Amino acid sequence: MKKLKILMTAIALLAAGVPAAAEENCYDHYYSIHGAIHYAYEWVDGHNSDYANYDDDGNDKTDDCTNFVSQCITEGGGLEEDALLNRNNNPFYRFIRIGFDNEYRWTFSHTGTLHHYLTDRKGYSQDVIRYGETMNFTVNTGDVVLYDFENDGELDHAAIVVKKADDGTPLVACHSHAYKDVSYDFFINRNTVAYIVHMTDAAGLTDVTDQFIGDRICMYSKKTGSIIRISGRQVFTVMENDYGEAGFLSDDGRYLSVDIGQDDVSAPACIAGKDQRFWESFRIFTDGQSYYLQSMANGKWLQMDACNTFRASAASASTWEQLEIYR
Repeated sequence: MKKLKILMTAIALLAAGVPAAAEENCYDHYYSIHGAIHYAYEWVDGHNSDYANYDDDGNDKTDDCTNFVSQCITEGGGLEEDALLNRNNNPFYRFIRIGFDNEYRWTFSHTGTLHHYLTDRKGYSQDVIRYGETMNFTVNTGDVVLYDFENDGELDHAAIVVKKADDGTPLVACHSHAYKDVSYDFFINRNTVAYIVHMTDAAGLTDVTDQFIGDRICMYSKKTGSIIRISGRQVFTVMENDYGEAGFLSDDGRYLSVDIGQDDVSAPACIAGKDQRFWESFRIFTDGQSYYLQSMANGKWLQMDACNTFRASAASASTWEQLEIYR
């Protein structure tokens, strides 16, 4: 029976066109934070006809709020649809998996199942916050917020963080009733538990981006013991961009960039143009001893690799990403 289950699982994964080994690792494919945000703003007040519309469909297993968030993180954010997370719920896959992982059949449009998929299957970290609690962890734009209104274990609502207020409060966009730029706690009452799924891994680090806005800086790699130079430039002014994040502007008016294509898992940092596009967005974190620079284009950490190339490729902050920042 065990061999039959393994065989049927493999058949289902092949039918869905997804390598079995890939589904356990949330870093197999990049996640474009601002791609997800751009999609959210484009479709928050409407419905993309390429997807089902679950508003008032009469099915208590599906909801358009989760359908909308799934669209944001896949079509907008570039997280690859697979056998468990796909817009069509893959009828053949469901048939094969009956009795095994049938709980995933509604992943794209069911709040609790999406939460289970992102945290248990894909490994994204999360924090929990309740009514009246102070948020003592970092929330990035592009993160997903899932709400259990009655604290009964049944998740009821999904939203995506699209920006931050001036005081740092995360603002979200969502369906089924269209909301955008509302505080994440707009949906929290005395019984609500909110799960913040971190689509980029900054666990244990403090966001200090705001402390560097307006400063002229240079960066030093602790791993290689050298000042970081990109295309011959080593001094940058940290500029706040439209997303409340940092753009690193060189003296000749060009920006530090990580231009990552659809199929790339890493790319060297470079100097690219005078227009801030979403791959020029970064955030600066610290663990109290070192600084870490995270690309908001794909959530990866910039590191000096063994060939002294500064690139966004690490899955999580490590010794290769440890920087010193000099003002």
